[in-house]
Amino acid sequence: MAPNLRVKVLEQCKVSPSPPDSMAELTIPLSFFDMSWLSFQMLQMVLFYDFPHIMLETNIIPDLKSSLSLFLKHYLPFAGNLIYPTNSPNKPILRYIQGDSIHVTFAESNQDFHYLKGNQPRNADDFFPLLPQSPQISKESDAKVIPLAAIQVTFFPGSGLSIGLIGHHILGDGIAILNGVKAWSSMHKLGTEKANKLLAGKCLAILDRSLISDKDGLAEKHWNKMKNNIRLINFDQPNNPLISNGNNKVLATFVLEKIDLEKLKNFVVQKSRKKDIYVSSFTVTCAYFWTCFVKSGISIGEEIVDNNTDEYFIAAIDCRSRVKPRVPENYFGNCIAPCIIKSNHELLASNEEGFVNAAIIIGDALSKKVQNEKGLLEDAKSWLSNIESVKMGRFFGVTGSPKMEIYELDYGWGKPEKVEILSILSNQTMSLNKARRSEGGLEVGLALPKTKMEAFEKIFNNGLMNMKF
Repeated sequence: MAPNLRVKVLEQCKVSPSPPDSMAELTIPLSFFDMSWLSFQMLQMVLFYDFPHIMLETNIIPDLKSSLSLFLKHYLPFAGNLIYPTNSPNKPILRYIQGDSIHVTFAESNQDFHYLKGNQPRNADDFFPLLPQSPQISKESDAKVIPLAAIQVTFFPGSGLSIGLIGHHILGDGIAILNGVKAWSSMHKLGTEKANKLLAGKCLAILDRSLISDKDGLAEKHWNKMKNNIRLINFDQPNNPLISNGNNKVLATFVLEKIDLEKLKNFVVQKSRKKDIYVSSFTVTCAYFWTCFVKSGISIGEEIVDNNTDEYFIAAIDCRSRVKPRVPENYFGNCIAPCIIKSNHELLASNEEGFVNAAIIIGDALSKKVQNEKGLLEDAKSWLSNIESVKMGRFFGVTGSPKMEIYELDYGWGKPEKVEILSILSNQTMSLNKARRSEGGLEVGLALPKTKMEAFEKIFNNGLMNMKF
């Protein structure tokens, strides 16, 4: 692959917890929540910050290293590795030993910063240089040693900077990883000395995965089901599977203002014949984007689909407050359950009724899941088989949540001007967050081939404009 001329590497280094010799070795077994993420792609995220005074980058780099080192002291798994057995019956574990570190790259870009942080459709390939290269996998005895995270800070002289993060989902779910990044940003904003004083004796992250009750031995069962056909991320290929080399995808951001969300909710309530319908900003947003996605495929003649073809929507439910015993909010690991929602093509493809049908189906599924008297995890034994049953060509999903407050990541330069979840580039998933500049609004990221994005935009805008009740 030809070198990328849009980014010049200034420095590559490894940052360890501070002080490194004071950190005890740590071994963390995987819970059944974690196991299902073993073969899942890595989280990829880029934060954009306005910062015109890039001449000060000589001070920024050592300060970022210092705050990152302090952060790792409280979040050791970021510097650790996944130990994946190759010729033994042992289950994978997370491990930190003295000398472990996180790979960090500092770079400079000549790309148009203002273009990248926009909402308009942008070439997906323009974002790949802002992600760090995946660290090399290594081996020891009968196991692979797989680094779990890497960071890249990219300066745009005279404009701003970006922080790119890749992290294996074995580290934790989006809530856990975001809480970690929030901790790092807060430490950097405070300064190392002040942060050290405030954090003395405090436990920012609970790493004890025995807090996840597993009376049925689900971790063992999930591992036995996965180990013979697992597809691990290939760390030998940079940012795999995101590198596209011309996949013709564009990345766009759509903002639903508070008034739009109220309009969508009222429309569903007025048009639905069902009583006691569960309607929220989350459900109507997911429903509207799901149906626009399906209709955009039809619009461009993407493929001929029978009306009875199954369509799936995949969401995740935070289980921290919903399992027994409850899991603390600062638990660092995976604690989310999949909610797989099934419909058929005809129900979603119809004009206004498609959106209403989708909103009812999503609302009912989520409500049933969280209010299940037998427990949210009643179907945990069948998670893997349920996911496998989804026809991968006919699904759409959502990552993120308005509750995660991703725009609160302030390193001392102010809140991010834009956050892009680049993981959506390699699957049919939308990202969902609170809107940066719209009180009560939501911001949705979407990645589609250019022609399909054009069709999606038209259907999305016309639908909102013509929705009457």
